[in-house]
Amino acid sequence: MTRWLTRQEQLHSFGSFLSSLSPGEADVDDEDREENLGRLVRFIPVPTVAPPASLAASVPEETVGRTYHIAKHPGFPNTSVSRLINEFGATEFIPALTAFLRFYLPRCTLDLSVYTRLPVYKRISFMLRSIQQIDDTVIKDVVRATPRVPRRGRTPEVPEHFDTVLIHYGTNAQETGALGYRVGRVRTIFRLPSHIEYPHPLVYVEWYSEFRQPCTGIDMYTVSPTQGKGHAAVVSVQSIRRSCHLIPRFGEKIDRTMTTENSLERSKQFYVSEFTDLYSYQFFND
Repeated sequence: MTRWLTRQEQLHSFGSFLSSLSPGEADVDDEDREENLGRLVRFIPVPTVAPPASLAASVPEETVGRTYHIAKHPGFPNTSVSRLINEFGATEFIPALTAFLRFYLPRCTLDLSVYTRLPVYKRISFMLRSIQQIDDTVIKDVVRATPRVPRRGRTPEVPEHFDTVLIHYGTNAQETGALGYRVGRVRTIFRLPSHIEYPHPLVYVEWYSEFRQPCTGIDMYTVSPTQGKGHAAVVSVQSIRRSCHLIPRFGEKIDRTMTTENSLERSKQFYVSEFTDLYSYQFFND
């Protein structure tokens, strides 16, 4: 027993040493440990409906057969709505979730307030197969939603990560092409309380403008963050097609204060990259 305890102490010491060499990775919680132990969930068929303008995202029929991966235990358990508003930036969380529940779960009796607590996750992964069925390669597409972690002692600050995704937005969406999709920025990945029966996680997203014609010369779409009423919504993970990469459109002058951490806040217009991976290229060009 003494030898076992000694080995455990040595393992712990070595783990602390490795953490000191990898800034930002010191705080490892249950969700990080379970990245490869979570549930691999197959999308189930749900009838496509025409949601109100406040929701705008529908559940695509072609999600049948696609899978997503999420940890068994949330990285931010028992998180208050107040924290989601202040730290995650989900400023319209209450009206957005209220609209979702009113439309999809009209009999739900959840009394939403800033004191309501929900299980919140750090990330969700989508398993993407080649659109052209060229081979059996599967791309693990990770979408993150984590707030900034301030500096603590010798542990450096960890910047926020709120990724952007392509969301099924209309009934005219196809297997490929931007028509019927819209870009959204994921601020929160969460589940409803256990007493409310809903099979999938939900995400709070902030909308970007709808796709128009691609820019001539580079053949990429441009989008901008939306403002005002209806700029955010709560949607099911079934509405998410995949992550997407936005490139700031700099114009004639470059903001030298812009970094990889703040570019989504500083820039007013973005190109939607189709060169992130083969799946992105197939999606936008087939």
